[in-house]
Amino acid sequence: MLNLKQLYMNQFALLPPQNVETEKVILGILMREQGAVNKVMDILTEDSFYSPIHTEIWKTIRELTAKDSAIDVLTVFHAIVKKKKESAELNRDYLINLSTLMVGSANLETYARQVEEMAVARRVLQTMNEITQNIYQQSGEDIQEILARLDLKLFNARRSISSYKNVTSAYIGDKALKSIRDAMDGKFSGIPTGVRELDEIIGGWVKGNLNLIGARTRQGKSAVAAAFMYYAAKHLQEASVFFSLEMSQEELFYRMASMHLRDEFKTKIPYSRIAKGKISEAEWEDVQQAIKDLQNMNLIFIDDSPSLTPLLIKTKIMKYKIDYGITHAYVDYVQLMDHQAGNKTTADAIGLTMAGLKNTAKAMEMPIIALSQINRDLEKRPGTSYKPKLSDLKGSGGLEEATDVVLLLDRPEVNGIMEDEMGRSNQGILNIEVAKQKMGETGNVRIRFDVATNYFEPEDFFSPFN
Repeated sequence: MLNLKQLYMNQFALLPPQNVETEKVILGILMREQGAVNKVMDILTEDSFYSPIHTEIWKTIRELTAKDSAIDVLTVFHAIVKKKKESAELNRDYLINLSTLMVGSANLETYARQVEEMAVARRVLQTMNEITQNIYQQSGEDIQEILARLDLKLFNARRSISSYKNVTSAYIGDKALKSIRDAMDGKFSGIPTGVRELDEIIGGWVKGNLNLIGARTRQGKSAVAAAFMYYAAKHLQEASVFFSLEMSQEELFYRMASMHLRDEFKTKIPYSRIAKGKISEAEWEDVQQAIKDLQNMNLIFIDDSPSLTPLLIKTKIMKYKIDYGITHAYVDYVQLMDHQAGNKTTADAIGLTMAGLKNTAKAMEMPIIALSQINRDLEKRPGTSYKPKLSDLKGSGGLEEATDVVLLLDRPEVNGIMEDEMGRSNQGILNIEVAKQKMGETGNVRIRFDVATNYFEPEDFFSPFN
């Protein structure tokens, strides 16, 4: 019986998955029928073809298409000659033979998908080989990172054969018109935060966006993020995951229970009392029911795994999306992530982390809301204002560059500023400044927020929260 190592060595004697005859049929149709290439442009890539000759023909057809040139045997042959790619195998007779394979184009897209499926199988094998080599070579790489990379590549493989992105101007134009009409009708393009004035500025949490919430300690950034998460679950039935590198799962759940008690039971029980068990028997009944309600929602997921890297977060989001249908994610907070800095500066490492999170938001087609610390140098700023600026973010350059939206939080009363410049009381007030928005305006939102229960006051929230 062969052992694992023998199987690994013997696999190279096997022919990789391929369908060369179907590749020939596809290329023959493309050189015979004008416009046929548009049917498979978003399905096939250069590595879809097993034969290097077919890869070169496909590349040439793509290049001619980009120049709006006619596609036939002669134009393809002349382009190949011009690139000095002609060979004993790839010549005019070979192209003519392909074009005479008289198979109709009715099933062209099906043929293309069959070829792409073979390519996906080859990519999976290559990934498994790389992982196997890493394990045998004992490279010292963390096993979690190895598995995360494997999960991600397998996810991309599944996605490449289950959906083909429509990139035509007709499709994109229809989407753009719908977005404009929705905006005209007052509909938000993203998942509403629940704070009406804020949503009117940023349009909610927009799919593919990386959002950053920055604040000093004791300003309530985790509390605000948890409130956003609760609102989405309770009133929008949107599932999300909260990656908590600071607080435990239980601690976040106490906050959610306190919110739900205020929202559903109209009872104010601070989460700190819930956490310490300093509640009466009557309150205990309500707390039990609140937690059962949260459990029954099955929309709130909290991951407090330590030492999370951008790759691990990406693979976890992928799995939570598949398993639980999450539509957005929170990361609390960026500076506590494992940036795998190596010999990079902290700022550069954070910049790469943020770029990784942005890539994840785009790849998973969902918004990510990341939290960040504010530099303590803010406290040394002259004058009485402790209002943060973009430059106050820790590692501000790298943090800001990859983000689409930056929100800066400030609770004036914590800083001893009891009235604003208009003479209004700052008691219980939270300022949310939209300090950056790539696709829109900036501005400031002044709302009432009860930190004890993580609860936005009703007048500042949508009507479902009343």
